[in-house]
Amino acid sequence: MKPADWIDTGAVPPRPLPATVAAALAYLAEALGHPVYAHWTLARVKRRYGSLADAKAAQPTVLKLLLAHDGAVEYWERGRLRTVTADLAPRPG
Repeated sequence: MKPADWIDTGAVPPRPLPATVAAALAYLAEALGHPVYAHWTLARVKRRYGSLADAKAAQPTVLKLLLAHDGAVEYWERGRLRTVTADLAPRPG
């Protein structure tokens, strides 16, 4: 089943999700107001927040994992946002 096979009935008018997994995850994150699946690296954190101090204030768990690992992933599971190292995270899609 492809993401575009799903319909967002909360949108007016109802519309299909974007065709790719990455685009569908970005759409859902925007619609829900929280991450659904986000892969973080130190480079991405620096681009997003500008400084490590700002990143630490905004994403302390992510930054703590990135100081010891190459990547961290935030993902939504069973009503909670979980943050783990990239090697322990489920794959998107």
